[in-house]
Amino acid sequence: MQKLAPARYVEVTDYEKIQIHQTLNMARLMVLVAQEQEQASVKMEQLTTRLIAQTDTLIKFTKGLYWLTAAFLALGVAQVFVAFAYNR
Repeated sequence: MQKLAPARYVEVTDYEKIQIHQTLNMARLMVLVAQEQEQASVKMEQLTTRLIAQTDTLIKFTKGLYWLTAAFLALGVAQVFVAFAYNR
């Protein structure tokens, strides 16, 4: 393709050379786009891994908060029981 590609400035009337030149440039552009997509997919994979780790941490904190809330509720019930038992 490189051998068939004409110089940068081609006569407008030479359609075959223009088509070859445009095809070459389109192929180069597609290669560049593919490289950018590869870099973007690697970055997306890294970000997804970080997001999964953060989600796991959030799940652990949520479970801890659940059990802390249950403990506070149990403590509140015990305080109400003690308050009514000793004030009679």
